[in-house]
Amino acid sequence: MSNTYRFEVTTTEKFPVRKTFMEAWDDMFQWVEKQLASGGLSYQVLETAIWILIHDDGYIGPMYFYDARDHAIDAYGWVHNKKKS
Repeated sequence: MSNTYRFEVTTTEKFPVRKTFMEAWDDMFQWVEKQLASGGLSYQVLETAIWILIHDDGYIGPMYFYDARDHAIDAYGWVHNKKKS
């Protein structure tokens, strides 16, 4: 089985299966940004109710937001470019 990644949230929203971690991270981050902008996100949801489901070289499991963010930074050099208003 090839590696797959999918952002998941405990709502009825469904996100696509991705071939790379960074595509799933982008799905997660865009969802978080939208929820923060609308006031629809608590820290409890951010920390426990969203994750990237990873099927990677025999490992199947979730990676929650802060671990996913750290992995995006450490492994891929991701930088959050905040938009200036």
